[in-house]
Amino acid sequence: MSILEDLSKAKKKAKPYAVVGGREVYDYDSLEKKVEIDQAEAKVGGGQVDLGKMKPTKDGWGYTDMGNSFSAIPQDILFINRYKKENDAYLIVTDYRAIKEQSSGQIYASSVQALVIKNKGKKGEEEMYLESIRNVSDTEFINDFTGELSNISMAKVFEAIDKDKVKEVSKDEISF
Repeated sequence: MSILEDLSKAKKKAKPYAVVGGREVYDYDSLEKKVEIDQAEAKVGGGQVDLGKMKPTKDGWGYTDMGNSFSAIPQDILFINRYKKENDAYLIVTDYRAIKEQSSGQIYASSVQALVIKNKGKKGEEEMYLESIRNVSDTEFINDFTGELSNISMAKVFEAIDKDKVKEVSKDEISF
């Protein structure tokens, strides 16, 4: 077996636990393995590691993108949530600060944003989509948003958000 085949097999073991906004999200251990494997592949293959691309910025040319397509975030921080079920929808709050302050009975804002997630599929089939984003009062959030979805469910919610995006509600345009 060649070195490149060994590296390829090792790379398959360093899998992301989610894809958010087109970026692979790893835990720290998996990301460390992935980076080590990428560096070894670059050395063996005679390639170079891309450290970023110069792009035009407001003040001239600068590094606006480091050129990577992955991030390392602990799952419990990325997927922290509180939810409330309403009829055929889940209202999900992902505001880290509001969730951490919820147990004190008072949060930093008078309202927080909730994702409204619905299912397009038949009963028993999961085909989630993001219907809208709505504001929830601090009182409603503190009293009614008591459940917490699993990391697996939140990964599916993030996939639905990436896939659908939220459609802007039709609004009036200014015209004279």
